[in-house]
Amino acid sequence: MHVKALQKLGLLYQKPGLTFRSIEHAIQCFKKALESGMLFLLSRDAQFLEFYLTDSSNVQSWYLLGRAHMSEKLYHNAFDAYQQAIYRDGSHPAVWCSIGILYFKSYQSRVAFDAYRRAVCLEPNIFEVWFNIGSLYEHADNHLQDAIEAYTKASQLDPTDTTVSSRLKLLKQAQLSKQDAIAIPEPLEMDPIISSFEGQATTRFSTGYRRHRSTSVDFGLGPVYVWTESPPL
Repeated sequence: MHVKALQKLGLLYQKPGLTFRSIEHAIQCFKKALESGMLFLLSRDAQFLEFYLTDSSNVQSWYLLGRAHMSEKLYHNAFDAYQQAIYRDGSHPAVWCSIGILYFKSYQSRVAFDAYRRAVCLEPNIFEVWFNIGSLYEHADNHLQDAIEAYTKASQLDPTDTTVSSRLKLLKQAQLSKQDAIAIPEPLEMDPIISSFEGQATTRFSTGYRRHRSTSVDFGLGPVYVWTESPPL
């Protein structure tokens, strides 16, 4: 089966509400997509190696595999899959957004923030990333104003989203009353379908993805394709 078909089938298996929903089957689809890419490589000469390693379909298969593992809270497996995606091409903000969520759920806020920063550097106008930065700031002490500013940016990117507008209102009231806001929202994943790996814009983007070499973004943590801090057990 074609790689794209396997990816779409895997996403279908993950869709909530379907009677045949199965994360296990989704994971198998994404693994088969990776195997199909490798078989294509073996049928060609060595010059296709670099193409295979950086091919958008291959990167996306690793990313989707990581997302599937995340949904089952298999954080180490997700980490390994995301690392493979980043090793091949660190220019996709959707991957960095998911890495940020992985570390947030692993209680490593600093590393999560660095991942979100990398996503912003690659594409500064992604609703989900700014929303997640706001959520991350809310979990930190004495960063209420920073959270408000991040949510404000998210609201500017999608004025129709009621979740962020309601959160902004609640935080501003908490700021005036000097009380803590309750029920901090969970971070948002980007839609795996509209999170294009082909350089196309999405509905919540004001611009399309900007493609960079993997080593072009560095916040002092080393090259972006080297991600050595594994989440805790």
